[in-house]
Amino acid sequence: MVTAGGWQASSGSWVHGVFYTRGMLMPLWRSAVLGLLRTALRASVLTTEMTSDEMEAMLMEQERWWSVKIQPLDSTKHFLQYAGRYALRPPIAQRRINDIGDRIVQF
Repeated sequence: MVTAGGWQASSGSWVHGVFYTRGMLMPLWRSAVLGLLRTALRASVLTTEMTSDEMEAMLMEQERWWSVKIQPLDSTKHFLQYAGRYALRPPIAQRRINDIGDRIVQF
């Protein structure tokens, strides 16, 4: 989930949305997410029991169409109320988390 606008520190104001089509946004979003995962894997920040080749094969499988929903919200307040509900939830189901150690989460 991302906002259509953002805070501009230099002016101290909210910059309203930039128009993106689904066809433009999806490849950019997918590339950014997969790039961050690959960088974390190479830096040994992301660890897995898979081999590097297995992990890369899994990431290559994700080089496909992703569902990206572009939906305007009524106001900044509405967005913060909406996003706040998800900020308290883990990104994966709690039942899938096997162990939480020192800077390590196994699922």
